[in-house]
Amino acid sequence: MVNFITNFNLFEVTVCCNVTHQLNADEQIDVIGGSSSIVLLGSNHGRIIHLKKDNDSYLVLGSFQLPNVKLLFSELVLDAVSSRSSVLCIAVNSNPIVDDPFCLLIAIATASKQLHICERRNGKIESLQKLITDSNISALSFARSTVCYASSGAYYIYNVATKSVISLFPFNPLLIQPQICSVGMEFLVSGMDGLLISVTEQGVSTRPPMLFSSLSIKAIVYSSSYVYLKSGEEISIIKRDQASTIFRFSFEESRLSQTLQVANAKGLCSLDGTIFVCSNSVLYQIQMITIEKQVDALFEQRKYDTAIHLYEEKLHQNYNSGCFANLIELKKKVAFKYIEEHKFENLTEILISAEVNPEEVVSQLALQTGNDLWERTAQLSDSQQFLTCYLQKIRDLPFIIPFHTSIDTLLLKLLTIRGTPEDVFSFENFRPHYPECIEFLQSFGYHNCAACLWLSAGENCKAWDIWKRLSYGELKDAAFNFENLVTVLPTVTERKLLIDIMTWLIPLAPEQFFKAIVDASMVDHETIKGIFNGDCKLLRVYLESIPTTKEVAKELCNIYIDSIVAGDLSYRHRFRRLLLEISTSDRALLYDRIPSECGVERLLCDISQTAADILCKVISTYHDYDAAELICSHYSSIQPDICLQLLKFLEESPVDYIESSMQSLLNCMGNAVDLEKIISALPESAALNQVWWFLFVILLFTTIF
Repeated sequence: MVNFITNFNLFEVTVCCNVTHQLNADEQIDVIGGSSSIVLLGSNHGRIIHLKKDNDSYLVLGSFQLPNVKLLFSELVLDAVSSRSSVLCIAVNSNPIVDDPFCLLIAIATASKQLHICERRNGKIESLQKLITDSNISALSFARSTVCYASSGAYYIYNVATKSVISLFPFNPLLIQPQICSVGMEFLVSGMDGLLISVTEQGVSTRPPMLFSSLSIKAIVYSSSYVYLKSGEEISIIKRDQASTIFRFSFEESRLSQTLQVANAKGLCSLDGTIFVCSNSVLYQIQMITIEKQVDALFEQRKYDTAIHLYEEKLHQNYNSGCFANLIELKKKVAFKYIEEHKFENLTEILISAEVNPEEVVSQLALQTGNDLWERTAQLSDSQQFLTCYLQKIRDLPFIIPFHTSIDTLLLKLLTIRGTPEDVFSFENFRPHYPECIEFLQSFGYHNCAACLWLSAGENCKAWDIWKRLSYGELKDAAFNFENLVTVLPTVTERKLLIDIMTWLIPLAPEQFFKAIVDASMVDHETIKGIFNGDCKLLRVYLESIPTTKEVAKELCNIYIDSIVAGDLSYRHRFRRLLLEISTSDRALLYDRIPSECGVERLLCDISQTAADILCKVISTYHDYDAAELICSHYSSIQPDICLQLLKFLEESPVDYIESSMQSLLNCMGNAVDLEKIISALPESAALNQVWWFLFVILLFTTIF
């Protein structure tokens, strides 16, 4: 059940019963017999003391005298003992090969140099075989169909089935007392010079002998993977090799697990697997220390892994809910010890396997680090790094569900200290305690991240309030990018909030945010106009960013005219373009409102003039070639020849204007004007490098089509 552990006691000697008051002055216990529940103690006066198990101790039920009987090994063979004289040894078959479970096979050695194989069935004993030996038998063991015995200074194997005797090896009876023990399918016997030798039922020793320190082995008992050896007042215990179903005796495969001291030890025996030993007046039990005591001792010795393995191995052999609970508690203790010792290598696995409450882990870490887990540092400490990795690893595990909010809150704090709080947005199902996290983030200056966290929590008003303060410079955060608000604005679904945002956001960067506002279909045109509250500049920018409807064009024209009247002529080009796009009737209505110094604009609104007349006057009267080009560009699709008229005037225009205007006009005409007319209209100063590409395209188009 347990592995060998150096310098660790696996067994203990406990007192079962003290029978001093039941013994006479010169009487003492010599042997032990019976069963694990009913123990019979044989004294040197031939008296038997009857004990019965009561919980963890034994009570004396009585005693009786058996004249002329000094030794009794088992109450089951009492009939055999009483029916035969001069019995030397008795052995009950420990592993009989019989079909009847109520049949008992017994080997009895008598003082007449005989070995009797008897069968006890239905309360009667019958002698099945008799073997004559060279001398009296001094030690005996019976298992399966084989009897191993010592006689005439040698060990022998007697096969009951074949009735054959195999001689094993000699020993000096003056130096050693022969001992035989059945171990599985082999016999363990004591040899010369402290040797323990294993032999099979065929009389073969298949492995090297084991050297025992004592030269005087008084008893050998086997039970539950351990061999118990009595030598003087010492009880030595040897561990059976777990890799095999039979016991192995070699220096590599067997090991001395422990030596126990019992004063005046005698009568070592195994009754139903329970090991007993006695002194002159006390019955002791040798038992394995409870696994709980073993674990406690290992824990004190800081052998944490071995202690855990002890419980795990026991559970593997026989699951027990109590043992499992002990294992979990042990892992928890070990984990906290590792935290105390700052050993984080395997800590996460232990904490997860024991499903330790993560809040307790944080408390222990805080206790060991002096509560500085949440202080700002240049880099994370080992404790903080461990806690970060640990929390990330467990946050999705089933047993963490009750602690999910606290774990995510702690994670955000740790990542904030590390300088990467934005990492939390990559977590699935991130659910921290938002107010606590926001406060912590802002205490470290991560205002933009705090706003994003509010937004993820559905608290849009709080998020935009932080962004407003960042936009106006009330808060500072290098991670804040004002332009990113363009992508966030369309996510606002509350009309009132959107209007509030637009009120302060648009004046800061109108061009950037008008498109996003237009896309917000929940805000109508009149509402947006109302937001500007008479700010013509913002209204103009807004109207210029939306599709030009008749109403929009009318409003824009009014704004442009008012600006021109106020002396701002920067919008004249836009105004002219807009005039060409609206209907002639609408243009006519604007004529009287346009100042007289804006002659080109008034010409565009004069519906009595043709396009050619307007072009001629724009060039000849106002010398405004930009306006002339705009007129040609507008009318080229319906009156392509108008461009030819402008080409003729280019000769009179400034030299630096000729090339750009010429190319623009040629592009406006495309293939709508006859090529010969174009060439004839070109100014004499026009160079080939100014028009060759246009001519090449026209010729190519004409050739293809």
